[in-house]
Amino acid sequence: MKRDAFTHAPASALNPERAFLLQHIGFDKRIVKAEGHYYVDEHGRRYLDFLAQYGAVPFGHNPPQLWDCIRHMGERCEPSFVQPLMSPAAEELALQLIALAPGKMRRVTYANSGAETVEAAIKLARARTQRQAIVSTVRGFHGKTLGALSATDNAMYREPFLLDTTQFDRIAFDDLVALDQRLQKRDVAAFIVEPVQGEGGMRVPSPNYLNGAQAICRQYGTLFVLDEIQTGLGRTGALFAAEAQNLAPDIILLAKALGGGIVPLGAMLCTQEAWSEAFGFFHSSTFANSHFTCSIGLQVLAMLTADDRAIVRHAQAMGEHLQAGLDDLVMRHPAAFVQRNGQGLMQALVLAPWGGERSYFTSHASRKGYAVPLLAGYLLAEHGIVSAPVFNQNATLRLEPSLTIQRHEIDSVLAALDTAATLIENEDFAALLRYVPETRMATGPSAPQGIEIPALAPVSPKAPERHAPTWQAPRAWEKRRGRFAFLIHPTDDDVLFQTLPRDFTQFDTTRKDAWRGWMDTWFARMHEPAAVYHLPALRSRQGGYVEGWLIAAPLTPLQMMRLRREEKAALLAGYAQVAHELGVDITGLGAFTSVISRGGTDLQGHGLHLTTGNSLTAIASAESLRALAASQGRDFVHERVAVIGAAGSIGRLVSLHLGRYTRRLVLLGNPGNPTSLQTLGVLAGEIYRKSAQRALLQADPGLPGLLLDALGPAEIVCLLETIADGEGARFRTAVEERLARKGYRHAPIVTSVDLQQELGTCGVVLSASAAGKSFVDPALLAGDALVCDVARPLDVLASLKGKRRDVFVYEGGVMRLPENLSFGAQNVLGYPRGYNLACLSETMVLAMEGTQRSHSLGSQIDYDEALSIYDKARGHGFSYAVLQDGHAISLKAPRSAVERRAAAAASPAMAVSS
Repeated sequence: MKRDAFTHAPASALNPERAFLLQHIGFDKRIVKAEGHYYVDEHGRRYLDFLAQYGAVPFGHNPPQLWDCIRHMGERCEPSFVQPLMSPAAEELALQLIALAPGKMRRVTYANSGAETVEAAIKLARARTQRQAIVSTVRGFHGKTLGALSATDNAMYREPFLLDTTQFDRIAFDDLVALDQRLQKRDVAAFIVEPVQGEGGMRVPSPNYLNGAQAICRQYGTLFVLDEIQTGLGRTGALFAAEAQNLAPDIILLAKALGGGIVPLGAMLCTQEAWSEAFGFFHSSTFANSHFTCSIGLQVLAMLTADDRAIVRHAQAMGEHLQAGLDDLVMRHPAAFVQRNGQGLMQALVLAPWGGERSYFTSHASRKGYAVPLLAGYLLAEHGIVSAPVFNQNATLRLEPSLTIQRHEIDSVLAALDTAATLIENEDFAALLRYVPETRMATGPSAPQGIEIPALAPVSPKAPERHAPTWQAPRAWEKRRGRFAFLIHPTDDDVLFQTLPRDFTQFDTTRKDAWRGWMDTWFARMHEPAAVYHLPALRSRQGGYVEGWLIAAPLTPLQMMRLRREEKAALLAGYAQVAHELGVDITGLGAFTSVISRGGTDLQGHGLHLTTGNSLTAIASAESLRALAASQGRDFVHERVAVIGAAGSIGRLVSLHLGRYTRRLVLLGNPGNPTSLQTLGVLAGEIYRKSAQRALLQADPGLPGLLLDALGPAEIVCLLETIADGEGARFRTAVEERLARKGYRHAPIVTSVDLQQELGTCGVVLSASAAGKSFVDPALLAGDALVCDVARPLDVLASLKGKRRDVFVYEGGVMRLPENLSFGAQNVLGYPRGYNLACLSETMVLAMEGTQRSHSLGSQIDYDEALSIYDKARGHGFSYAVLQDGHAISLKAPRSAVERRAAAAASPAMAVSS
């Protein structure tokens, strides 16, 4: 029996969210042994540990000296906890720390973690200074307990816990001016800073920064707290990072390496001047001052200082070797790695952005921070190397081995990174990410029992298909007319798969299915919007250009409809935030983003100029349908024309427009909506009123012509004057009663929710529902029907394909662009080069027009404004298109006499182009 390994894997009893993340990058390895610099999993595979538990494993795993220490304590029955009595090991460790630490340290307070040492420092600083404010740095990281988290610069970690951070400020790292300006208020108890920002990307400050910060703190009576939780005890090539600059902090924080990778142990060291009696009396911890942990801490110091600090000197040499190798990688592979940061054995590589030309998936991964986890997964799966991202910089890979790492082990990591860089440069993501679906086929005890595990065929060695940009960069003399953003998402699972690079389509069915499952589960949680494509220039035929971005969220319409109300609001807010950050003039709502935002009205409070693009979508689609009918010699005036989804925003505009050119209109609504017929009745009245008004101008051959022929001008004027605008249902009744008295047995407009009854008699159909799936039964369509499918996802096209060769169905809502370019290899929904969505085109047209307001919002879009937008689009060089199976259909057949007369009578904007 086959089952999905992700869906049916047992949830972790520890932390299912963490298990979810680890599983999706192949990090859910059950480690059963650790020795030296290597892990061993339950299947016997070895992994080189190049992470060292974020620096907490200084000597590799299970160093014999530490276990000898533990055994000796056990043999001598030494105590572990002796509170409130005195622990000899705790006293001795404190004395040794004071002797080794820089500055004039006099007091030591133990803790069980780095975050607890930060908490202790905050309490001490406030007690000593009688001030509340704590200042830290942008991109700084100090732990995840409440106080430490308040000083940590990552809102993502703080916001879920409703922290009150009013007494915590953050200033720019490596900026003495900002520090001086903040401390001038003399209300800051402590300034806490890392000598090298670990989670902030291994950032090393300028040489004089820390000394300058210390001097400024002294000037304003603020305690200078040096967070050496990660940098301390050999990590940077010195026992303390503070040693290199002769710093004398008020407080030094230690943890991680102090426990030797065996026990959790932290220590806050401070000067006599920083100490507070109140802190001494009222701060305590049950597990602090442990004889057991402090004995291990003593052994750690002994190992670090043995043989004139030989391990520290080794770490310095290995850090220099690693740093040189990483610098060489950055120099040789600039398309893969843009920067190296760090000091000693605390290094990081900054991944170059993965652009959207070739793949929206890789671009989204890069923007949203899971490109580095995927790279870490590659290093683990393909090369057996454990690494990880840093927490506060989503494009940065952490490389932080034990202090005892050997040169040949560093060289193996550099070789693996070189291979990865080559794959990234060659855009060979199929090879880089081939391990991802294999994580779904896990074998062994951790896999769900009773699952048949299919074998995955090897990835094809064929070189990946490249996609060169099709746009031309703007020239210096060209004027930028505006900037736009357009919100997109996949319209179905196939389109979601197509966001992957094109060479992924070469995979066998099993591998494709595995990838689809991975994307389905990953994006069910990780679907925050991101800018996945940048178009530097699209030129207008009137001169100038617009610049724009595609902002994508990887959710299909069905997934969007399943979101709770608050989740939809969060999704829309995420889209809006990205658009704000890009500083665009107009933001267009593509596909279902218009539906879930109620025609854009739910986004109006976000300070953006918006458009649904429905005006141009409706008019261009209707015009393409008229042109197609004319090219086949059909008399559109007497065709029975159906509009599916007529009550929607696009369907309403289409109905108003097509009513001008046909005398037989069928408005079809949703049978599941109890108010659908009532809404359609009001729309029918609105169409009659518009037709009556145009009849007086003698402009159109459809319903306006019919009303003029049947009722005459006087009766039409009487109707318009006696029935107020807005009384659609009453106007409809009055018109149809008069037509019946004139001998018209059938009303020209039919409203219905019964597709089965009506579609079979309609030769022309336009479908524009918001169903979110293909639902029109092909058997219902009339022979030789022309069908324009405007919905996203398509209402008709998918179900009809290959079943009714007598029906001509094509994708509506598509336009030819003024330039022959594409938005990357995928081109939004896979359109041919030079073609794209009409709603995207409307967004670009409005940017070209320099719009300063929103357009096309809600369900009652002004028809005359829609015609105006269509006219402007044509002026800038956009034209409607007829696409079938991804190919543009040329409409060059001569139009009928009726069509020629109609085009001549219509305004220039309404003239049909062939």
